[in-house]
Amino acid sequence: MSDRAFTIATTRNPVIRFARTHLVPRIAPLALRTRLRGIGFRTIAQLAIDYRHSPLSTTPPRRGPRPGDRLPDATITLDGQPSTLHTATAAPTYHLLLCGPVPAWNSDAAEQMHTAWPGLITTHRLSHQPAHGVLCDPAGTALRRLGSDPNTPTHYLIRPDGHLAYRNRGTDLTGLHPYLTHWLTPVDG
Repeated sequence: MSDRAFTIATTRNPVIRFARTHLVPRIAPLALRTRLRGIGFRTIAQLAIDYRHSPLSTTPPRRGPRPGDRLPDATITLDGQPSTLHTATAAPTYHLLLCGPVPAWNSDAAEQMHTAWPGLITTHRLSHQPAHGVLCDPAGTALRRLGSDPNTPTHYLIRPDGHLAYRNRGTDLTGLHPYLTHWLTPVDG
């Protein structure tokens, strides 16, 4: 998209230059008043890009975003402070998102990830139940957008670029190890 825009902006072709300087200024305001505005925004913001077929993405689930899709955003709270899922996962690391009831997750599994890949994985818990240090989704909007049931433990690995890398149901994180070992180098210890 950037290459095309640059080519149009710098071309010496008289037909394209005429369209750029005379037609676009007249048509653009009309287009912005229609549904084309949303399409244009999504195209320019590149929100429709996905990496579903990338080797970095695992097999797709039945519902919700698939590995390779951008992490959906939703309003959450963290220790009573309003935030968003994108804000919570904005640091340039992998983010392990443990969803479901707070008591379902023990800290040992996530701690093993931190030991094997220190500084590369940040763990978050997302639940509809408020608890200290938990991303709280009382309305269930974030969980619904993730295709996750609030009462069923599910875990997601979010890449540093904000796209889902891995997704699985349950509290067993052993399936995540082969993915991480393939793409990241574990620290011997």
